[in-house]
Amino acid sequence: MAAVRGPEAGLDHYAFEVAGCEDMKRWADHLATRGIPPIWGPGRHGPGNNLFLFFHDADRNRVELSAELERFYDERAHSPPREWPDARWAANQWGPQPDW
Repeated sequence: MAAVRGPEAGLDHYAFEVAGCEDMKRWADHLATRGIPPIWGPGRHGPGNNLFLFFHDADRNRVELSAELERFYDERAHSPPREWPDARWAANQWGPQPDW
C-alpha cells in the first residue's frame, strides 16, 4: 500500500503483481480479446523499477498489473534512499503520463 498526498482523499487504484514480462503480455492480450483497452502503459515506474499496465475493471476502478518489482534483501537493506525530483520520469520512465 502506498499513501500519497493529493488534491482529494480516495482510492487511486488496485495493483496486482504478475509473474513477469511474459505474463503481462498474456494479460494484455487477454484484456484485448475482451475489448478492455489499457488506460496507461505499458510502462516502467522509476521507484520500484517495475513494469506496469493500467486498465478499468467492470466498475470503472483503475487496476494496475505490475511485474519485475525491484526487491531488496537483507544484504541491501542499508542502501541509501533514492530521490525522484521529477515526478514525470518517476511515474513512467518510458513515456507520457495519464490524463487523470
